[in-house]
Amino acid sequence: LARTTADHFKLLLRNEPPRQLYARLEEMANKVNRFNWDPGCKDSYWLQIRGGVCVVRDPGQSITILRDQANLARKKVQLSAGNQLFACEFYAPKDQHTMLLDRDIFNQLDAALEAGRIRMYLQPKVDLATGETLGAEALTRWLDEDGAVLYTPAQFIPVLERHGTVVKLDGYLFEQACRRLRRWLDEGRRPVPISVNFSRAHLRQPDVLGGYQRVQQQYGIPPELLEIELTETMIGEDIAYFTHLVQAIHAKGFRCALDDFGSGYSSMTMLKDVPVDTVKLDRSFFLMDQEDAVLCRRAWDIIESVIALAKKLGIATVAEGIEDQAQVRRLRACGCDSVQGYVFSKPVPPEEFEQNYL
Repeated sequence: LARTTADHFKLLLRNEPPRQLYARLEEMANKVNRFNWDPGCKDSYWLQIRGGVCVVRDPGQSITILRDQANLARKKVQLSAGNQLFACEFYAPKDQHTMLLDRDIFNQLDAALEAGRIRMYLQPKVDLATGETLGAEALTRWLDEDGAVLYTPAQFIPVLERHGTVVKLDGYLFEQACRRLRRWLDEGRRPVPISVNFSRAHLRQPDVLGGYQRVQQQYGIPPELLEIELTETMIGEDIAYFTHLVQAIHAKGFRCALDDFGSGYSSMTMLKDVPVDTVKLDRSFFLMDQEDAVLCRRAWDIIESVIALAKKLGIATVAEGIEDQAQVRRLRACGCDSVQGYVFSKPVPPEEFEQNYL
């Protein structure tokens, strides 16, 4: 056992089957936290422990390499909120590739933004009653010098979130949305609101909403044409805090949407306490087994109930990830306001959006 730096420790253990090894490490985590069960302990303080395990296959391998591989495995660990004290992951050879990709994405971000190779794409939100375009979500694509996709959002966004540099991407997309809206206004087009994502890393940034407002005012955009999307998981962490955040967003004149509703353990308290303008039903709602009639009926009963409740509260509803017309017809019958999905359009460059949806 050795302490290497800060709160990082290295252990050399005899190899055991994964289940036994995990149980042994979990027992250590429980012992570290046993002071919380002391009757004299007035304030509990739970120490969550993340572990990375590298099994020694080659006895001649450098201890430095083994240490780095175990650390790579540790970085994969996701600890859930609450009372989970311990979790660990095992190193796999593909982790090395992931680390190199992570480094490349991190190192190339600033240059890619400056060169305009990270581009804003727009995906329309279609009114189910009229078929008109109600708005668009600003999404992103990372292109190479020839205009082909270099990294998919699933590859680069999690990396930027881990490093906290996703705030650069969010700010860039917000400014691109303002630029595009300014262009539409100057050309006499009928502008539609553009929504942008607001990552958790922004919560560590002082006066981030003030910065957004300065950009909006710089371009002279009516603030109601801009919508900020917060995810369900963010709000679920601290509903009281995010209630104040939504109120601050409204104070700047922006609209606010609750994204990915239904992707986790959604609470009706969110709809009751957090004064959002829009709820976006996550695509997981609609990934149902069509051959199981009972589960399908239950799923649609829940969808219909959420839509009806949102309507009573004056909250607009958007169904995300819809891919077939049967779901569109069902959503229209349920009273859903709009749909965003491949059934109408994939995310497209702004020029194509203007041509087809404005």
